[in-house]
Amino acid sequence: MLALGFYCMITATTINATQFVHKKNRSLVVYSQCTSGEATSDILASVDGIKASLTKKGIKLKIDNKKLICGYLLVNGAKTRKISGALTDIELQEEIDRFFK
Repeated sequence: MLALGFYCMITATTINATQFVHKKNRSLVVYSQCTSGEATSDILASVDGIKASLTKKGIKLKIDNKKLICGYLLVNGAKTRKISGALTDIELQEEIDRFFK
């Protein structure tokens, strides 16, 4: 950081410190290990229907098919929200809109 400050002094450049702060972790974690195949299928279909919206909002998608959990985890920095079971793509989109506003 000292070298960066020295560089700015020499070139008379001002650097905004917020450029170096990482954005909050914004992600949707999908747990697809449901006890029924139908629920697993519904979860994956709901996510498939909103992928473009996730990308547009800067929300990372992570699919975890190792843990024996069925549902979703919304993460926005230190704030989280767990949703058990499968939702439709419309229900999931509404939850995401409320959580990430």
